[in-house]
Amino acid sequence: MNPNPILRFQFNSRVKTIEESKGQTFIEGCLISEGKSENGNDYSFESLRTIAKSAISAPLYFGVDSRNRHVKGEPIGRIVKTWFNKRFGRVNFRALISSKKIAETVKEGFGLSIGGTANAKNFIDNFGRICQKIFSLTIEHVQLLSPLVHRGVQSAVVSKVINETMIFSSSATRKFLSKDEISAIIFALEIKGEI
Repeated sequence: MNPNPILRFQFNSRVKTIEESKGQTFIEGCLISEGKSENGNDYSFESLRTIAKSAISAPLYFGVDSRNRHVKGEPIGRIVKTWFNKRFGRVNFRALISSKKIAETVKEGFGLSIGGTANAKNFIDNFGRICQKIFSLTIEHVQLLSPLVHRGVQSAVVSKVINETMIFSSSATRKFLSKDEISAIIFALEIKGEI
Protein backbone atom coordinates (compact mmCIF):
# COMPACT_ATOMS: atom_id res chain seq x y z
CA MET A 1 0.00 0.00 0.00
CA ASN A 2 1.29 3.46 -0.93
CA PRO A 3 2.01 5.42 2.34
CA ASN A 4 1.31 8.72 0.51
CA PRO A 5 -1.73 8.13 -1.73
CA ILE A 6 -3.22 10.93 -3.82
CA LEU A 7 -6.38 12.15 -2.11
CA ARG A 8 -9.27 14.11 -3.66
CA PHE A 9 -10.63 16.48 -1.01
CA GLN A 10 -12.87 19.39 -0.18
CA PHE A 11 -12.58 21.64 2.88
CA ASN A 12 -15.23 24.08 4.07
CA SER A 13 -14.27 27.39 5.56
CA ARG A 14 -15.54 30.81 6.57
CA VAL A 15 -16.28 33.70 4.21
CA LYS A 16 -15.86 36.99 6.08
CA THR A 17 -16.62 39.97 3.88
CA ILE A 18 -18.47 40.72 0.71
CA GLU A 19 -18.10 44.06 -1.01
CA GLU A 20 -19.03 45.62 -4.30
CA SER A 21 -16.62 47.91 -6.12
CA LYS A 22 -17.29 49.70 -9.41
CA GLY A 23 -20.17 47.34 -10.12
CA GLN A 24 -18.14 44.21 -9.36
CA THR A 25 -18.81 41.99 -6.38
CA PHE A 26 -15.98 40.52 -4.33
CA ILE A 27 -16.03 38.08 -1.43
CA GLU A 28 -13.33 37.70 1.18
CA GLY A 29 -12.80 35.08 3.81
CA CYS A 30 -10.78 32.20 5.12
CA LEU A 31 -9.83 29.71 2.41
CA ILE A 32 -8.40 27.09 4.77
CA SER A 33 -7.19 26.87 8.37
CA GLU A 34 -4.57 24.84 10.14
CA GLY A 35 -5.99 21.79 11.89
CA LYS A 36 -8.45 18.95 11.36
CA SER A 37 -11.77 19.40 9.56
CA GLU A 38 -14.95 17.47 10.47
CA ASN A 39 -14.36 15.23 7.46
CA GLY A 40 -11.04 14.07 8.95
CA ASN A 41 -8.52 15.99 6.84
CA ASP A 42 -5.65 17.43 8.90
CA TYR A 43 -3.97 20.51 7.38
CA SER A 44 -0.53 21.46 8.71
CA PHE A 45 0.73 24.99 9.33
CA GLU A 46 3.64 24.25 6.97
CA SER A 47 1.35 23.51 4.02
CA LEU A 48 -0.59 26.80 4.23
CA ARG A 49 1.91 28.86 2.17
CA THR A 50 1.72 26.45 -0.78
CA ILE A 51 -2.06 26.42 -0.46
CA ALA A 52 -2.13 30.23 -0.70
CA LYS A 53 0.00 30.20 -3.85
CA SER A 54 -1.95 27.43 -5.59
CA ALA A 55 -5.34 29.09 -5.01
CA ILE A 56 -4.61 32.29 -6.96
CA SER A 57 -6.73 32.34 -10.17
CA ALA A 58 -8.65 29.20 -9.13
CA PRO A 59 -12.20 29.19 -10.56
CA LEU A 60 -15.16 29.76 -8.24
CA TYR A 61 -18.28 27.61 -8.63
CA PHE A 62 -21.64 27.57 -6.83
CA GLY A 63 -23.56 24.79 -5.12
CA VAL A 64 -23.55 21.06 -4.49
CA ASP A 65 -25.52 18.09 -5.85
CA SER A 66 -27.87 15.81 -3.87
CA ARG A 67 -24.86 13.91 -2.47
CA ASN A 68 -23.19 17.14 -1.24
CA ARG A 69 -20.53 17.02 -3.98
CA HIS A 70 -19.28 20.21 -5.63
CA VAL A 71 -21.14 21.21 -8.84
CA LYS A 72 -18.78 22.47 -11.56
CA GLY A 73 -20.83 24.06 -14.33
CA GLU A 74 -19.87 27.51 -15.55
CA PRO A 75 -17.54 29.35 -13.14
CA ILE A 76 -19.23 32.17 -11.21
CA GLY A 77 -15.92 33.91 -10.50
CA ARG A 78 -12.30 33.36 -9.55
CA ILE A 79 -9.82 33.85 -6.71
CA VAL A 80 -7.93 37.11 -7.31
CA LYS A 81 -5.78 37.33 -4.17
CA THR A 82 -4.65 35.18 -1.24
CA TRP A 83 -2.59 35.90 1.84
CA PHE A 84 -1.19 33.73 4.59
CA ASN A 85 -2.02 34.74 8.16
CA LYS A 86 0.63 33.19 10.41
CA ARG A 87 -0.92 34.51 13.62
CA PHE A 88 -4.24 32.75 13.07
CA GLY A 89 -2.86 29.82 11.02
CA ARG A 90 -5.01 30.34 7.96
CA VAL A 91 -5.07 31.39 4.33
CA ASN A 92 -7.38 34.30 3.49
CA PHE A 93 -8.61 35.12 0.01
CA ARG A 94 -10.42 37.62 -2.18
CA ALA A 95 -12.58 36.37 -5.05
CA LEU A 96 -14.34 38.22 -7.84
CA ILE A 97 -17.95 37.13 -8.44
CA SER A 98 -18.59 37.44 -12.20
CA SER A 99 -22.12 35.98 -12.19
CA LYS A 100 -24.66 38.80 -11.84
CA LYS A 101 -27.28 36.33 -10.51
CA ILE A 102 -24.94 35.05 -7.76
CA ALA A 103 -23.76 38.61 -6.97
CA GLU A 104 -27.39 39.57 -6.32
CA THR A 105 -28.07 36.40 -4.28
CA VAL A 106 -25.01 36.00 -2.06
CA LYS A 107 -25.58 37.17 1.52
CA GLU A 108 -24.72 36.52 5.16
CA GLY A 109 -24.86 32.81 5.93
CA PHE A 110 -23.32 31.54 2.68
CA GLY A 111 -20.33 29.19 3.09
CA LEU A 112 -17.15 28.27 1.30
CA SER A 113 -15.49 25.00 0.35
CA ILE A 114 -12.31 24.18 -1.55
CA GLY A 115 -11.45 21.26 -3.80
CA GLY A 116 -8.20 19.98 -5.19
CA THR A 117 -5.53 17.32 -5.05
CA ALA A 118 -3.11 16.44 -2.26
CA ASN A 119 -0.76 13.76 -1.08
CA ALA A 120 -2.07 12.27 2.16
CA LYS A 121 -1.03 9.87 4.88
CA ASN A 122 -3.65 8.02 6.95
CA PHE A 123 -3.57 8.10 10.77
CA ILE A 124 -5.93 7.27 13.65
CA ASP A 125 -7.04 10.26 15.77
CA ASN A 126 -7.79 10.29 19.53
CA PHE A 127 -11.39 9.20 18.86
CA GLY A 128 -10.35 6.19 16.76
CA ARG A 129 -11.32 7.79 13.43
CA ILE A 130 -9.21 7.23 10.32
CA CYS A 131 -7.99 10.66 9.23
CA GLN A 132 -5.66 11.97 6.54
CA LYS A 133 -2.64 14.20 7.12
CA ILE A 134 -2.60 16.46 4.05
CA PHE A 135 0.67 17.28 2.24
CA SER A 136 1.46 19.07 -1.06
CA LEU A 137 -2.01 20.54 -1.43
CA THR A 138 -2.99 22.00 -4.82
CA ILE A 139 -6.28 23.89 -4.95
CA GLU A 140 -8.17 23.34 -8.21
CA HIS A 141 -11.40 25.21 -7.43
CA VAL A 142 -13.38 27.00 -4.75
CA GLN A 143 -17.08 26.46 -4.11
CA LEU A 144 -19.57 29.04 -2.78
CA LEU A 145 -22.34 27.27 -0.84
CA SER A 146 -25.93 28.05 0.07
CA PRO A 147 -26.55 28.50 3.81
CA LEU A 148 -28.62 25.28 3.73
CA VAL A 149 -25.68 23.09 2.65
CA HIS A 150 -24.04 20.94 5.37
CA ARG A 151 -20.41 21.97 5.74
CA GLY A 152 -17.47 20.24 7.37
CA VAL A 153 -16.87 23.44 9.33
CA GLN A 154 -20.20 24.77 10.65
CA SER A 155 -18.75 28.25 11.26
CA ALA A 156 -17.84 28.50 7.55
CA VAL A 157 -20.36 31.22 6.69
CA VAL A 158 -20.50 34.71 5.18
CA SER A 159 -20.42 37.08 8.13
CA LYS A 160 -20.71 40.49 6.46
CA VAL A 161 -22.23 41.96 3.30
CA ILE A 162 -21.26 45.42 2.04
CA ASN A 163 -23.48 46.85 -0.68
CA GLU A 164 -21.56 49.83 -2.01
CA THR A 165 -20.79 50.75 -5.59
CA MET A 166 -17.41 52.17 -4.72
CA ILE A 167 -14.87 51.36 -2.00
CA PHE A 168 -12.50 54.08 -0.76
CA SER A 169 -9.22 53.20 0.86
CA SER A 170 -6.39 55.18 2.39
CA SER A 171 -3.14 55.02 0.42
CA ALA A 172 -1.25 55.75 3.66
CA THR A 173 -2.73 52.92 5.76
CA ARG A 174 -4.15 50.68 3.01
CA LYS A 175 -7.31 50.30 5.08
CA PHE A 176 -10.85 50.75 3.80
CA LEU A 177 -12.44 54.01 4.92
CA SER A 178 -15.71 53.96 6.85
CA LYS A 179 -18.85 55.83 5.74
CA ASP A 180 -18.14 58.48 8.41
CA GLU A 181 -14.56 58.98 7.19
CA ILE A 182 -15.76 59.31 3.57
CA SER A 183 -18.47 61.78 4.65
CA ALA A 184 -15.89 63.87 6.55
CA ILE A 185 -13.63 64.02 3.47
CA ILE A 186 -16.54 65.06 1.23
CA PHE A 187 -17.64 67.69 3.78
CA ALA A 188 -14.10 69.12 3.99
CA LEU A 189 -13.83 69.29 0.17
CA GLU A 190 -17.23 71.03 -0.02
CA ILE A 191 -16.14 73.65 2.55
CA LYS A 192 -12.95 74.29 0.55
CA GLY A 193 -15.09 74.66 -2.58
CA GLU A 194 -13.28 71.87 -4.39
CA ILE A 195 -16.44 69.90 -5.13
